Amino acid sequence: MPFFEYKVIPAPTFGKKAKGVKGADGRFANALTEAINLMADEGWEYMQAESLPSIERQGLTRKRREMNQNVLIFKRETSTEINTESIEKPQGFNPFKSFSNKKEPTLSSIEDSKIIDQSLEDEYEAPTEYETPTIDKF
Repeated sequence: MPFFEYKVIPAPTFGKKAKGVKGADGRFANALTEAINLMADEGWEYMQAESLPSIERQGLTRKRREMNQNVLIFKRETSTEINTESIEKPQGFNPFKSFSNKKEPTLSSIEDSKIIDQSLEDEYEAPTEYETPTIDKF
């Protein structure tokens, strides 16, 4: 059973001048012929031209507008079979998941934890007795 791959390219929008070609329609046909022949040289077989709707934003206000895009569709036979294995669905989005590559610091041994405990004890010494200052009366 033959397998095919497809390629879609934008159709030419302007005609192309050539020797002996006259008129706008002749120039446009020449541009179309060159595009099809270029793809045929690469092994692609012309199938059809399509006009497909496309929603685009144009102008200063970027208002949405539906436009038609003209495309040329090509196909060619491939010797490789298409991979039809089912693709596993990725896990749902978790907003609390960290996307950085940094790892949380961990203690590698008991000795490290003792060093940290000792430094904390040195930093926060217990308060000593506080003597209230006496005020001498005149």
